[in-house]
Amino acid sequence: MLSVIVPVYNVKPFLRKCVESIGAQTYPNIELILVDDGSTDGSGELCEELVREAAQSAIRLIHKPNGGQSSARNRGLSAASGELVSYVDSDDWLEPEAYAHSIELLLAKDADVVQFDYAMAWSEDRKQDKKEEQFITLEGKDILQYYMVTTTIITGSYSMCRVVCSILFSF
Repeated sequence: MLSVIVPVYNVKPFLRKCVESIGAQTYPNIELILVDDGSTDGSGELCEELVREAAQSAIRLIHKPNGGQSSARNRGLSAASGELVSYVDSDDWLEPEAYAHSIELLLAKDADVVQFDYAMAWSEDRKQDKKEEQFITLEGKDILQYYMVTTTIITGSYSMCRVVCSILFSF
């Protein structure tokens, strides 16, 4: 099972598209965990509505006082039951094959982490041209090297948001 954790804080205009993109994944075994981090714009209520609409699908909702994105991610991780974990920002959405392709690559390469690229979109009319698909697989100590040095220098910490992990750093 893949546990997808979505920290939610004041993103009501974007949240439905995010959740629907996760629900539209071709990978069949997904547990979606929405963590409402004390939203004040109605995002928490929208989370409840999305859970009701999904009815039989595996969406879990956690409400917590505001503690920031890391706190919300950690709370979601403590509730996750999947062997694989992914974090998605609540104002992002995924292409339908994102997880199927990532997990296939993770298993084929026997990797610990798969990271995939993203394209920026400011509105339906204004989107960055889609880049050529780029997937990175990492194992063991290379994970720490990549995220602590390479991505900090090249892309900043944002790349940490696109991770599918099969283990949590056991060396």
